[in-house]
Amino acid sequence: MKKLFIVVMLIILGACSKSDGDLSLSCYGRYIQTQKDGALTADDETRTYQFKNRTTGNYQCEWSSKIILCSSVEKKDSALVSKQLIYDQANEAFTETTSTEQLAKNSSVKPTRVNTFFIGRCPKPIMGME
Repeated sequence: MKKLFIVVMLIILGACSKSDGDLSLSCYGRYIQTQKDGALTADDETRTYQFKNRTTGNYQCEWSSKIILCSSVEKKDSALVSKQLIYDQANEAFTETTSTEQLAKNSSVKPTRVNTFFIGRCPKPIMGME
């Protein structure tokens, strides 16, 4: 019985010892994409986001007690890709936006832009387990 108690206590301590900047979110929502011709597609999706030391991937993130806001801008080939993540911790609401703009090779051609959105909810894990 003592060994079981010790194991349970170690598991609880391990779960509580996560860094304040570490967070794992499992979000369910809708993925919406605009096409070059203006058409929309929408699908239900579940996505997972891992934050380690208050950042994820190549995003620059700012944390407050209510909101986590992350952004990224990068140039890939002949496109400019802007991304943004917003997590409202109080309401468990999550939004991810990606805007890809094909850069024109000459100034007479209008650049093409494709936008994608993921809008969902990320329920907090039971008992703080992340």
